[in-house]
Amino acid sequence: MDSDSLLLLLEDGSNDSSATESKSRCRPSQKLPIQICFGLGILLFVLASITIPILNSLINSGISDQLVITSSASPSYDQWVSNIPSVDQIESPLQINYDLYAFDIANVGDVLKGAKPKLTQVGPFRYREYFDRLNVKFSDDLNSVDFVQRWYYVPIPIDDVESFHTDNETVIQSNLVVMGVRDIVKKDETNIQLAVINTIKNNTIFQKLPNRRQNMILDNLGSVNIADLVIKAAICIDGGTPHLMQYGPFKPASVRDLYWGHDNDSTLLALKRLISSFDSAAAANMSTYVPGLAVNHTNNQAAQDLSNVQRTNTGNDDLAKLATFEFYENMTSQFVCTDTTRNGSFVTDENIPTCRKFMSVWDESTANSFGYQRVFATAAASKIVGSDASMTGQIPVNQATMPVFISDIYRSCELQYQSTVNDFYSLPLRRYVLDNGDMESAANVPSQSDYYQFGVRGLENMSKVAGFPLFASKPHFLDGDISLIENIDGVTPERNLHETFVDYEINTGVAMRAAKRLQVNTLLEDWDLLTFVCGEPEIMKLLNLTALCGCLSVEVDWGGMGGETFLPLMWTSESYSYTEDDANDVSDSIVNTKAFATEMVVVLGGAGVFVLFVCIPTMLCYGRRVKGEVLN
Repeated sequence: MDSDSLLLLLEDGSNDSSATESKSRCRPSQKLPIQICFGLGILLFVLASITIPILNSLINSGISDQLVITSSASPSYDQWVSNIPSVDQIESPLQINYDLYAFDIANVGDVLKGAKPKLTQVGPFRYREYFDRLNVKFSDDLNSVDFVQRWYYVPIPIDDVESFHTDNETVIQSNLVVMGVRDIVKKDETNIQLAVINTIKNNTIFQKLPNRRQNMILDNLGSVNIADLVIKAAICIDGGTPHLMQYGPFKPASVRDLYWGHDNDSTLLALKRLISSFDSAAAANMSTYVPGLAVNHTNNQAAQDLSNVQRTNTGNDDLAKLATFEFYENMTSQFVCTDTTRNGSFVTDENIPTCRKFMSVWDESTANSFGYQRVFATAAASKIVGSDASMTGQIPVNQATMPVFISDIYRSCELQYQSTVNDFYSLPLRRYVLDNGDMESAANVPSQSDYYQFGVRGLENMSKVAGFPLFASKPHFLDGDISLIENIDGVTPERNLHETFVDYEINTGVAMRAAKRLQVNTLLEDWDLLTFVCGEPEIMKLLNLTALCGCLSVEVDWGGMGGETFLPLMWTSESYSYTEDDANDVSDSIVNTKAFATEMVVVLGGAGVFVLFVCIPTMLCYGRRVKGEVLN
């Protein structure tokens, strides 16, 4: 036997031995059938891949059921429609605190001479804020809901402050009535001058005078600055010479009247009596109501009279549209009533003059004819976009902005994502804050001219709405131009006290915690009023100013107040926070469920890997055995 034959014989013997050993290790009776092993691994991987989508779908369906309100039978309808406690509830299901702070001018006499105002903050005056949605009506397709919103505020004691403030406390502040009168007469000075002259011409006392005397009076009257006369008379009427000398265009007023408004204002009552002496028709139409810086609907009828229809999206067709405005006060672009003498205007049961209800079909010209003016310079700037920030749809983790409409400043804007906060019990929240760019000056951002932002950074111009210089800002001029702080004493901005923020739970889009903080300011201006000498008794008699001669003849010099000094009036903090139980409910039903789903994916995926790992030797062994059987 040659060597080659011997080698082949040895190899055959070796192969037979290996094959026998392999067959011994890979007997099917000792191993899990390969089909079951492989199928189990694939099944575990499939379960791992569909667990999160299925649970997310179930969670989203549950969220939608809770948040989408399409009838009074919807689970969250009662909480949405009102936060007024029911008869069996001690407290509101959602407590909204409304804290009001006022600034008192401590050195008004020096301010009249041009000194820097020294302010003392007074407060807080705490209220509980309640809302009630009236006349609720859902659309036929259930995608939107109409309602009239009522807001009202009830003073409450504060347990955690040393002394409880009541809103009948008095502060010295700008006389907003006189500021309004000044703005009106300065804007229409020529027509007012002519109106006064024509009124005197039609006066029976004047008509009985000799022609020569009439002409002399009219010549003298033509040289009188009627605007200054009316402004100074308005101040003199409100307290005579002592008031004029001590307070000038400022006035002691209760916090309640200054902020919430009041009827039978002393200045307007006196002006009405003055005007009635020579124009009874004009006086009859003159209101003595002074609107406040905010509205308190003391009853449902007041809300029906002063508020219009709001329409918001229910989220029924698209959860991302949840709570967004389709109409606010029946408008898609913000207008404000500025002339309550136009056709259709009326006076409410509470003696508040107001324009006819705005109609959604009106164009700008029609709105103007009924006493409305567009709030800002363009339709785009006045457009109403977003929600009221209380809720939205689910929030993507990378969403940097949140469109909202802030009715307090009549403006749509975008909240900016700031950070994720983890101090709300066990629930992480995404915090959004005001964009400082919305309070930039037009000098830095030209597009801000659409909002009349011609002052310094940190202000929102609301003068067109108020009828006199009025501006909104963050409290204590937080994030504003340094000059705002340097021009007055008594403001100290602190971010944790004065920042507006909204904290959203990203899965539901519900604002679990929020604080809206806004300040209202006026602009100090020069008041260069002339000195009037009562040398023409007929003129003073015709204008019914004889009793005011002494006050009108007092020389005043208030020319040093002008410039860029913005005077804070008041600021508010409107805040709420859901309870720990609410946070735990969200954590248990949503956050923890999603965490469990993630853990299940890891477990199922790991089990799938383990099974396949165990199955691999069996599959390899089975493959060799099958190959050997085929070769044999």
